[in-house]
Amino acid sequence: MPKVFSVNSKWVWHMSKTAPSRRYMSGNVSFEGNKVPQLAHLPKEHTTVEIFREQLFGSKKPTVFGNDHGSPAPLLPALDKWFSKDLRNASTTLSEYFCQFRDAMVPYEIYAPTPAQKESLALFRDYLEKEQTQDKIITRSWDSCFTGPADGQDFFQLHAPLHLFTEVLKFNDVVRKKGLQGVSLYIAQCSIAELPQALQEDIPTPEIVVHAGKGDIYGSSIWLGITPTYTPLHRDPNPNLFCQLSGTKVVRLMAPRAGDWLFRQIQAELQRSGNSRIRTDEMMQGEERYKLHQAVWEAGPDSPVPPGTYEVVLNPGDAMFIPTHYWHSVKSVGESGDLNASVNWWFR
Repeated sequence: MPKVFSVNSKWVWHMSKTAPSRRYMSGNVSFEGNKVPQLAHLPKEHTTVEIFREQLFGSKKPTVFGNDHGSPAPLLPALDKWFSKDLRNASTTLSEYFCQFRDAMVPYEIYAPTPAQKESLALFRDYLEKEQTQDKIITRSWDSCFTGPADGQDFFQLHAPLHLFTEVLKFNDVVRKKGLQGVSLYIAQCSIAELPQALQEDIPTPEIVVHAGKGDIYGSSIWLGITPTYTPLHRDPNPNLFCQLSGTKVVRLMAPRAGDWLFRQIQAELQRSGNSRIRTDEMMQGEERYKLHQAVWEAGPDSPVPPGTYEVVLNPGDAMFIPTHYWHSVKSVGESGDLNASVNWWFR
């Protein structure tokens, strides 16, 4: 048996006004009690493809589509087909329909910076060993990710069956009842084209993506994770339509110049240079992740986020348009362990 992550291994021992201990509050108070301006939902009469193209897409204006105000998200069958209510726990879980595609291979990310989180990875491996219906593909994928030394590593990636996600959900439910930490798992930036055909048909390309620009679609992804999930500040090479399917996400958005300035400041502090146009592995752990989070989400009165920073709260059925060159950082919020899902398209 390969050397795997164990409980006793050395791995286990290894600009706004934000109050990190406070939860998201609705109404006029933005996420965690800060004073970052929030983008308002677009009026429903302005959400047609024609008006979007003429007034927003070409002029590169960030746009929020409310669930009941012309959002394309409610037209996606996945919104209803992929999720079901768990009445026992008053939460949302994956539907039986979605779980039938258990063998589909998808990319996963795991972030485990603390000893307790690293211990949860070892406990999950023990859990897999004890499962009567042990999935050898899941076990092999897990072991290949956590084999060998990984001193100082907090961020891990692997390809495994979709069934891994449901196994982690079950495991987390067990260990959290014992007061232990669950595994933080994220199916991140999984291409829609890699999904089974039936799931692809549940997330058809919205009309706005097809007709607002030239009709060129450069990529599309699903994002299915266990709260909390987090993507540091970055910018995309193409316009982005982002639809929320389950749970709540908060987006911090910065105008190009504001984001450029902040990113250069952080790179200078780190004594490095970086290509910030895409979501990279380097920004997902270590000092760069910490500094990006601190600057965007934990800034204090003496170091506020730059002017031109906005916040968007996305609930199921909401959507937003992020123009090219607009910087953004994304968090899922809610109870730890909650299901969170989104889908997006990059287009021109």
